[in-house]
Amino acid sequence: MDSTIITFMNKTYETMNDFIKYVENEINLGNNLNVQDESNNTMLFILVNNTKLFYANRTKCVSTIKKLIDAGVDLELRKDFYTVLEKAILLGDIEIITILIEAGANVNAQDSKYGCTPLMTTIDNVRSYSYEIVKLLIKSGADLNLVDSSGHTVLMYIPLIIKGDYDITTYVRILLIAKMLIKSGASIDFEGCDRSVTVLMIASRFCHTPGVFNIAKLLINSGANVNKQDSCGWTSLMIASRHINSHSETGHYHYYKLIEKLIDAGANLDLQNYLGHTALTYASRFSNKKSSLEVVKKLIDAGANINIKDKAGNTSLSYLVQYSNSLEVIQMVISKNATTNLLNFRSNTLLHLCAIGIKENTSNYDILSFLETLDIDKTLKNNDGKIYLDYLELTWYVSKICEICYSTNLPITILKCPCNCAKQCIECTYKINACCYCKKSFSHFETIRIV
Repeated sequence: MDSTIITFMNKTYETMNDFIKYVENEINLGNNLNVQDESNNTMLFILVNNTKLFYANRTKCVSTIKKLIDAGVDLELRKDFYTVLEKAILLGDIEIITILIEAGANVNAQDSKYGCTPLMTTIDNVRSYSYEIVKLLIKSGADLNLVDSSGHTVLMYIPLIIKGDYDITTYVRILLIAKMLIKSGASIDFEGCDRSVTVLMIASRFCHTPGVFNIAKLLINSGANVNKQDSCGWTSLMIASRHINSHSETGHYHYYKLIEKLIDAGANLDLQNYLGHTALTYASRFSNKKSSLEVVKKLIDAGANINIKDKAGNTSLSYLVQYSNSLEVIQMVISKNATTNLLNFRSNTLLHLCAIGIKENTSNYDILSFLETLDIDKTLKNNDGKIYLDYLELTWYVSKICEICYSTNLPITILKCPCNCAKQCIECTYKINACCYCKKSFSHFETIRIV
């Protein structure tokens, strides 16, 4: 016997049977069946929410739900942003979901807070029954390409949801749902969010988990455009090359295998984003770990142009001499006819950049000694009026521009981090919680100069 107390419209019902009798009496009297209490509950919401809980009364609950529907109850009223259909989805009650859909519940209704559809709600709360619910919603006419308030389609939800650690069963379940969505017409190249990103770009950002990695492979195998660029010019290859060091060694493996997959699928290695970066310059800029160095080698072996300059005037080699700590890779790049006598937009030579890297513990004297054997003018001064040797006598290198936003008219700050970084303006400092160079958090900062 059920003894759970139900409260509705400030009245208490000792059992579910008592509440069912109340509802059926309201139906018979022709009263307003859409009335909502102070918690926005309706009779229908309470019945749907408790149908599984009170299994002994399930038959009566289902019967009364059908009577409410026959009497014209509003299926689109919301409680906590959800319709009754979405509530049934959260409960995984396929019988009730079917009843509601057959009664005309809107399978494309979007909640009032996040713009989520029933499909999105299903995938955002994936369970053992989710595959069957997705299948039912698709069969019932769910629009697979609607976007939520953040610009995400239901397919974009998948890599975002499984970017954390999940068990293998959940990964398999999600992969099967993704296959069904794609087969049913979900756009794999839809440009969403505020930067026109695709689902492959999202997967490329979070492919450190095996689940997302397999989603990325599925997208590529399904014909996703590997050369799509978002509104800032980023491609999936750039994203993977930039973020390979963001996670554990296991994550590095998945990123690297995705980069291989993208290259094999015809990714353009030399596309540039709004900062002029290519996949190679990103891998070179963040080459302080073995994983990125392997990407540098892979991209060059695949034919990436090593002499492309970004908007700061730096090439792959510029970043390698400052950040890689790898003489072997630098020598390999130079052997591929990399330009060595270049100047970036601050008039820094490779010698300047290496010296700066030495002070930041991202380069070393072996690299500098090698560079000194090349045909690079050792007397050249940069825009700060310094030759490269000047930086080896400083406690830190102070930039005259912000090397994050490239502003030239804001105060520069020095972070209290291991490398005493002084390369960011005060506005960018407030937006970061760790040094962009040594990757360590900083306790505080000081404003040192107006540039």
